[in-house]
Order: sequence, then structure tokens, then C-alpha cells
Amino acid sequence: MKTAVIDIGSNTIKLDIFKLSGKDIEPISSRSEKGALARHTKDGFLTNEGYDILKSILERFLITAVSDGCEKTYVFATQSLRGISNACEVIEKIKEALGVTIEIISGEDEALCSTNALMLDCPDAVNGIMADMGGGSLELVEFENRTAKNICSLPLGALRVKEQLNISTVLTSSDEEKITSHVLSQLKNFPVTDKDTIYLIGGTARCIFSLCFDKKTEISVLDAEKAYSFLSSGGEETALMLMQKLPKRADNFMTGFYIFNIVCKYYGVKKIVLCKRSVRDGYLLKKAENKNI
Repeated sequence: MKTAVIDIGSNTIKLDIFKLSGKDIEPISSRSEKGALARHTKDGFLTNEGYDILKSILERFLITAVSDGCEKTYVFATQSLRGISNACEVIEKIKEALGVTIEIISGEDEALCSTNALMLDCPDAVNGIMADMGGGSLELVEFENRTAKNICSLPLGALRVKEQLNISTVLTSSDEEKITSHVLSQLKNFPVTDKDTIYLIGGTARCIFSLCFDKKTEISVLDAEKAYSFLSSGGEETALMLMQKLPKRADNFMTGFYIFNIVCKYYGVKKIVLCKRSVRDGYLLKKAENKNI
């Protein structure tokens, strides 16, 4: 049967439609809209403007899910709502207005869902690190023998870091110094044993590969560092190019790219692999395994 999954992120809100048969999950379509909910908070509360943006996008996505023949629609939120003080009020208002219940998943659950997606997409992923960067948080999982060993959710989402540290679209050397110090202070809370490969999941990762590496899904850490340096040297030209090619992520793309490079260097990995599946795939798989379909 067709099933829709809506993912409310801090930067973008996504709708994925799947064909589901037992535990077999086949992606059919995917779309997203920029909500930038992280920018619509004040004193830890989602503002009225933020709520209106969320409601409007959800309403469009729910209509799309029905028109596409979906028999069931799941809606979940990550750091976008779990990090605000009025989440319960927002969820209740959305339920009254649209008749849908939003599930807020924890950082650990988000990381496990992303790991499930990785295992679906990369059958050769036996040992390594999974890194899923959203707008609000960075989920890290160290796995061995295809089983999660250590799990961590850190406040290192691309949009969150950009806003918190007041970072430019194309980073200056001062921006890079601020981000490096900030990221390293967080990564020390998640030590891992030696791993050669890191598997990247999420929109920022997909954009890095599509923009810089064409159809490749595997690169070296040196490749990533060279690509970042090339883009960084472009200054205003790079900023304009990002606006044209990545309009939903242009303002925080370079911040996310730089954070990923810091993570790779910190853990000493040599190889970077792109996972084409997403946390939404892993979330739906979890529902299927728990027979909540």
C-alpha cells in the first residue's frame, strides 16, 4: 500500500511517499519545502508566524498524500519541535486544525532510524560511523557488525550553528575558527574506536555529492576538503551559485559542509560514503517492524 511520511525538520519539511509491502519499502516520490522553523523561534517558543508556516506546509502535503492515493500518513518532528517549549501546544493546535498527530522523536530514535536507513541502502556497511545532519542537530552512530554500538545527538545542525554563531553564507576564516571550536567542544562527548569509513545521510550530504561529485557515492576525505576549499575560494560567486542551485539550503550549505569535514578529520576516517535513503525510510521501517502500519 502507499504510505506517506512527513518529516518536520528545523530547515526543511519533507514529504516522502512509499510503496509498502510487509517490511519492503520502495520510495516512490519525494518533495520538500523550506520552513526554516529554527528561525521562527523566540525565547525557546515557536512563534505564531512559525506555526502558520508549519500548518500551511503540512496542509499542502496532506492534500498531496491523499491525492496520490496514500492510505496512511505519518508525521514526525525532530529537533524542530523537540527543542521548543511550546511543542505540546503546537501539536494540539495542528491536530485540531488538520486532524493529524505529530510524533516528536528523540535524538536517539532519530539516529537509530537513520541507521536503519543506512542498512537498507548500504548492504556492505559493516563497521563505521553514521552521520546524519539536519538543520537543528547532528546524529552520530558508531556501528559494528551492522549493529549500533554508540549513539549521540548533538546540537550541530547546519542552520542552528549558522544562526547561533552568526556565520556568513560563504565562511570567512573567522567563521571557520568559530565553527571549529564549537564543533570540537561537542565531538569530545562522542569518542569512537578507529573507523575507516563514515556514511553521510541527509539533505546537506546529498547536496554535497550532487553539487561537487556528480554521480559518485563514495569519495575520499581529501576529495571533500578540496571541494570545500574550491567553493570557499569563490566568495560572492559561490554564494550566487548556491542560491541558483540549492535555493532551500544556500544560506547554510557551506556551514554544513565545513562541519562534516571537521567530523571526518576528528575521527580520522579515510572514506566518505553517501547513503541515498533517509531518516524517513528508517522511521517507516520501524513502524512496519512494530506492526504500527
